[in-house]
Amino acid sequence: MGFIDLNPSVPRQDEGRLSRQAHQVLELFRSAYRRNQSVSTTDLLRISAQYNSRVHEARRYLVPHGWCIDCVKRTRSGVNYYRCVPLAKSTFYKEHRGKLDLECGL
Repeated sequence: MGFIDLNPSVPRQDEGRLSRQAHQVLELFRSAYRRNQSVSTTDLLRISAQYNSRVHEARRYLVPHGWCIDCVKRTRSGVNYYRCVPLAKSTFYKEHRGKLDLECGL
């Protein structure tokens, strides 16, 4: 299963409901996914000082399509690294499933 932009059954016009910054976050994760890389908080801060909110907005978009954004590494310097992962492998989704499902209308 490829990332959602590679899946023709997921209409990209759904992204119109995202804020401009959340859309940029989503594009950053798409690009990182294609390169098999992580996204750091440093990368996210270039988009928005409120990156946690933008990441969560992107998460709410991804969950109904079977994906989530997980923190995969935390460093002592405070830089965290994130990746898009399928829901079945998502630690974040497992820990916050009830709340996320409600927010996503599932």
